[in-house]
Amino acid sequence: MEFKHIHTRFRAYQLGSKGSSFSYWDSNTNSFWLCEARYNDDNITSIQDELRQCNKTKIDNLYISSWDTDHCQSSELSNILKIHKPTKIYYPRHYPDPEKQNQIDSKKLIDTYIGPPIPFKSDCTNLASKEAIDWQYTDVFYLQKLTGKVNDDSFIFLFRSGNFSVLSLGDLESEILSKEISNIKVFKETDILILPHHGSSRDFTTVELLQTINPKVCIALVDRENQYGHPDATVYQRVYENSWYYSTKDGDVIIESNGAEHAFFTVYNYISNGKQLKTVKNFSGKRIDAYRNQFGRFFGFF
Repeated sequence: MEFKHIHTRFRAYQLGSKGSSFSYWDSNTNSFWLCEARYNDDNITSIQDELRQCNKTKIDNLYISSWDTDHCQSSELSNILKIHKPTKIYYPRHYPDPEKQNQIDSKKLIDTYIGPPIPFKSDCTNLASKEAIDWQYTDVFYLQKLTGKVNDDSFIFLFRSGNFSVLSLGDLESEILSKEISNIKVFKETDILILPHHGSSRDFTTVELLQTINPKVCIALVDRENQYGHPDATVYQRVYENSWYYSTKDGDVIIESNGAEHAFFTVYNYISNGKQLKTVKNFSGKRIDAYRNQFGRFFGFF
């Protein structure tokens, strides 16, 4: 069995107002994912730059974890659909709040969009059998049981087709869901964890979750003013003791594995929205770790 080197890029975009925005691309699928329907003067130039870095002319897939305005704004969604015409749209299964016009307008835009948004499947029985040693990597999404709380209706997605995996948990808050996710084997592949609810949820982002999923890197998606003071101090301490922490408060966070030998990935933390480099750090992803553990030690390669 041969380890496949895959050029992979992730970028978390700094916003001028509260919200989340990131992208994921890998040379294996050559699919560019824009995550969250945020597209404005704060991140549009960076998104266009990222498309060029990936030799892409369009967004292939749009993923929306929540109908809330910090994740999806109808005017910005409209521009994404008009300009980039994504082939697939992944969006929350629960119906938008009838008292929130932005949510109603966003769902209507998707319903009337001329394209093939994917149908949802709620069968997640395959997740328990997936392991990091399974080299046929495909992205997985997970539709958990609803708790009756809007934030817990967030659409969970694990991007795992590249050399490092990224887990998006939207605005999840429930401790029950945290335990449930901790017990699903596939989520233990996570290299990069997008902190749920911008790092504000103590009940969800528990020590148990962090130690079980054991991400190499955690990222808080916040605006440059960080008006809500994310992440929560307790969550930050838990992350600090279990992982490496980054934030979009200062600027974009770019993570890349260029397919070179050993497939390490590098985290670049920028200041001023990608114009000045703050820090650079290399990590070995779980995919290469699994390969080394199974084959490298036996043959003495590592």
